[in-house]
Parts: sequence; structure tokens; C-alpha cells
Amino acid sequence: MAVTLPIEPGVLVWARETAGYSIEAAADKVGVAKERLEAWEAGKARPGISHLRRLASTYKRPLPALFLARPPEEPPELPDFRRVGSRAAGLSPDTRFAIRDARRWQEIASEIAEDQERLGGVPFPKTDLTDEPEQIAKRIRDWLGVTRETQLGWVDTREAFNAWRRAIEQRDVLVFVLSMPRADCRGFSVWEDDSLPVMVVNSQEVPEARSFTLFHEFTHLMLRNSGVCDEVEDANDYRPIETFCNRVAGFALIPR
Repeated sequence: MAVTLPIEPGVLVWARETAGYSIEAAADKVGVAKERLEAWEAGKARPGISHLRRLASTYKRPLPALFLARPPEEPPELPDFRRVGSRAAGLSPDTRFAIRDARRWQEIASEIAEDQERLGGVPFPKTDLTDEPEQIAKRIRDWLGVTRETQLGWVDTREAFNAWRRAIEQRDVLVFVLSMPRADCRGFSVWEDDSLPVMVVNSQEVPEARSFTLFHEFTHLMLRNSGVCDEVEDANDYRPIETFCNRVAGFALIPR
């Protein structure tokens, strides 16, 4: 007889929903019938240890997390600055996992920086929507110390992206390049008070698009807000803050 384990059904629901899986998709990933997973989540049946390991692997949670007495509190979801259609579709599991990883790395790196008395050592620039995008872009370039002569010396767009990334990272900003579905987003940023700022760029994008996303997310951080972002297709379906970030990014990459 297979050994089953007492699991709080609400924890299974929490693990699946925070991973972004529907019942059907999760059951398919785990390799069980949808009705069986529904029974586990309703408390009408109990999973065995082998199925719990598959669930933990699918939801990318430590196995002990599924034995919690109740679902833990999660940090608030990042603000969604994507187009209306994209927001309605939600975020895929891969993008949710990328956000989760970025937040975990931010916490670890911030603790290390605090131990080394480096946290807050280089004040991150700040702006608001009343500032002139072209002037903000100049402030960014001056802060990074990248001249037009230096930029013109880069041989291609891949070298340009890597150079921009290094210049930003040298200012104690965490920059990650992670794989996410292109339909989800081009990147996102995470701002937390008393933590190192984080920006994430989608590795599925071409190098020149990655560079644009770097400065777009940089502007989000200057505005002191986190966000998930994609590209503009319909100006009537977009938020003013995204247009603002795009204008700054354009001026930063190609000054007059």
C-alpha cells in the first residue's frame, strides 16, 4: 500500500497558483490526472512522497514548503505595466520563476552588501514624471561615466549591451539576463527600500533591444517603482509612465 502524507490542501493550491499553473497544466507537468490533483487540493485524497517531489519540482519550491501548516505570506506582485492584452493573459510560470529568483538574489546580495557596509554607499539617482526625459538621460550617462566617444568605439550591439551592463553593475545595481517568453515581457525591475536595485532583461531579445530595456528599467528604478514591462504597440493602450521611460531610454542610447 502506498504511503500518503498529511498535506494542507491550501498549501498545494498556493504553490500551484503562485507558480502560474492551471489545474490542467500542473497535472500534465506532474503526470497525474486532473481529477487526482483536484482531489489533493480539495483534501479528498493525499499525495504520496514521489508525487510531492514532482509537485515541488514543478512549482520550484523546496519540498519542506509543501508541509507548511498554512500558505506563507508572499511579497506583493510587481506592478504590471504591460499592454492591456498582455496583462489579461497573466504571467507564465517561467516569468514568475524569474521574478522569484531575482527577488531572492536581491535579498542575498543586499545582506552581503550590508555586511560589507556597502549598502547605500552609492546613492541611486532619482527622478519624477515632471522632469525632462532628455535631461534625465544626460544625468544617467554622466552617472555611469560613459562618453559618446566611448560608445562609438564599441564594435557591435552585443559589445554595447555588455558595456552598458558593466557600467550599471559597477554602481551596485544588480543586472540579470534571464530567459522568459517574449510574449510575456521584455524585462522588469525591482525596487525595495534598503536593498540593492534590480533590473532583469529578457535573454530572448536581440542585443539592441536588451540595451533599450536596460535604460527603460533604469528609469523605473529612478522613479522608485518596480514593474513588468513590454513593448509599445498601441499608444492608446499604454500608461504614461511607460512612454516616459521609453523617451528617457531613447535619449540615453542616442543623445543629440
